Amino acid sequence: MKKILFLTSADLMKSYYSGGEHACKNNLKFLQNIYGKENVDILFFSEWKGKLPEHYYAYKRLRRWKAILAQTMGYKMYFPWKEREITNLIIHINPDIVFFDGSLSGNLLPKIPDSIYTVVFEHNFEKKYYYLKMKHEGLIYALGYFAVSKCERIAVSECDTLICISERDSSEIYNEYGRKADAILPVTFENHFDSKKVVHKISKKELLFIGSNFGPNYDGILWFINCVMPDLPDFTLYVVGKDFERSKQYLEQKNVIVIGTVENLEDYYYRFPVIVIPVLYGSGMKVKTAEAMMYGRTIFATDEALEGYETENVKGVFRCNSQREFIESIKWFYKTQVPFFQEEVYRLYLDKYSSEAGLMILKNVLPSENNKNSIDELVSVITPLYNTENYVEECIKSVICQSYKNWELIIVDDGSTDRSGDICEIYSKIDRRIKVFHQNNGGQSKARNLALKKCSGHYYIFLDSDDRLADNAIENLYSAITSYKADICYGGIRLFGIGKEQELYHCGHISILDSREACRRMFLHDGLDSNTFAKIYKAELWADVRFPEGTIFEDVPIMYKIVLKSKKNVQCDFCVYEQRSREGSTTRSEFSNAKKIYTCYSWNVYQDILNCCPALREAAYMYYLYSVVDNFINLSCSRNRKDYKEYQMELKQIIIKNFGLIMTAHVFKARRLRIICCLCGLGEKASGVMQLLKHICNRQLGGRK
Repeated sequence: MKKILFLTSADLMKSYYSGGEHACKNNLKFLQNIYGKENVDILFFSEWKGKLPEHYYAYKRLRRWKAILAQTMGYKMYFPWKEREITNLIIHINPDIVFFDGSLSGNLLPKIPDSIYTVVFEHNFEKKYYYLKMKHEGLIYALGYFAVSKCERIAVSECDTLICISERDSSEIYNEYGRKADAILPVTFENHFDSKKVVHKISKKELLFIGSNFGPNYDGILWFINCVMPDLPDFTLYVVGKDFERSKQYLEQKNVIVIGTVENLEDYYYRFPVIVIPVLYGSGMKVKTAEAMMYGRTIFATDEALEGYETENVKGVFRCNSQREFIESIKWFYKTQVPFFQEEVYRLYLDKYSSEAGLMILKNVLPSENNKNSIDELVSVITPLYNTENYVEECIKSVICQSYKNWELIIVDDGSTDRSGDICEIYSKIDRRIKVFHQNNGGQSKARNLALKKCSGHYYIFLDSDDRLADNAIENLYSAITSYKADICYGGIRLFGIGKEQELYHCGHISILDSREACRRMFLHDGLDSNTFAKIYKAELWADVRFPEGTIFEDVPIMYKIVLKSKKNVQCDFCVYEQRSREGSTTRSEFSNAKKIYTCYSWNVYQDILNCCPALREAAYMYYLYSVVDNFINLSCSRNRKDYKEYQMELKQIIIKNFGLIMTAHVFKARRLRIICCLCGLGEKASGVMQLLKHICNRQLGGRK
């Protein structure tokens, strides 16, 4: 069994602890659960003077003046000689994994031997957190700001696995330091809820605020008391939380009662139906939000208070970001007699923010006994959904059955009118790795863009809801992209459904390509295609790229940008994607105005390439011609071609103008006869003519092909 060292700047011996210390204790419990209590040693900073329990090591905190001096030198918790002592202790303990609970000890990371696996859990985006403290609480935090920034930068860049508490923190850390979190581990709570204690009738107009007395909480509740409570004269607000009794004289009013520190918060959660969380600024996640969810309370909170929580369309959670929104929502709630206990809020807690949910996430992130030096990183599978009730279950099962287990399936229902969304919801309740979001119909691009916002993975795979992943696809793609340290890995495609099964873009060998060569091959359809699927991408490539909304062929203006952002590409020799041919698919129906966009996009790609990468202009022009030929052939064979005579003539003129180039280019080799047939007005009969010509050629050659 692996040996773990848990390193934290929190004082684990305190009886009362803050939100950050709650998350710290949670992480410690998770590690002890995963690896066994006897295999987890704890190193922390404390004023503790008594005998320490087994497996505990403590270093005394520096006094304030020493801490400030240390901070000016870039050491948050200790002087350089203390750092050497701690490093020597770590080497003496010789753990397999060091779990840094926070980035404030980031300076230690470069000193730890490479053989020891390191994990950093970020409670906040610390640089932002200290900036806000400096802004709201004074320049006394200026030295700490610079020290923390340095430690955090080292921690983020040096650790093997980075865990953040919310997607926002992950994105902000990426923007600042260039690395996205390998996993998102939100605030969780051990379930203490007792349904027998629930009161089902609201008798008084009472509101409750619970939280420690520190900057964001104090400023938020002060704003609420001054701006909201005067318009709620019939309501009474109770303020409960550590050290709030010290601010009683500033906060207490006629309808505001400040209680402050209490031994047992549980009694207050059972007594009060409504929790208000008017936090206006901060970072990380608000611990008391998850605690309120555990008791099934009705929550009125700002976006900041709900940051990191998936509360969209959850009954019982009200987002209020202004004086008016708080007042109107609270009054409406009491008028409509909404239930005291919010079932949906409690269910959300169980699914996402219970200890069991957190433990599952950490289990999937940390190294297993069979994989001693690396972990399987989270892979996000992105699936837009619209009216595919006959196929989506098969799609979901193809992901569930993958040999690679550390994945999340992000499904965005684009306003389906059949049972597609309901089917996905059923599977999301069976498997927590499946996350379903709903939106009004806005097209596949809008659905994909929402999915990109919701992803937590280090790598992305795109999967249409009527298609399937091949067996072992994720494992094969992940293994290839990590083994070759690539940015994009390409697999083959197998067509199934209507017509003959066949494999596309299956080269039979492995190729290592730089961005230009990969883009050139994609433009020339030389073993690579311009679809987003059948590939795995590093998540960073998509950080500032989104699909154009309100159109089809949305891959065309996107893929070349993604490929050009990459440094290393791997074309693999295995099939990873099974694409269904069916009637009614978005891109396979009769010719329409929407399909003109394919050629327009291709021309725009060519124009952009002229500016950003002139070396690819010939390949990009061939890509444009391919779209012209493709639309011309489709239109020539379409039953409604008479509706597009002018457009057909426009395409024909382009082909005639570039006829010599088209007839000699390798990319058109298999389509030359069909192009000639369509130019001669034999579009519908092209297949028959081609068969006849092949038959004549075979006879002339004595039956030889």
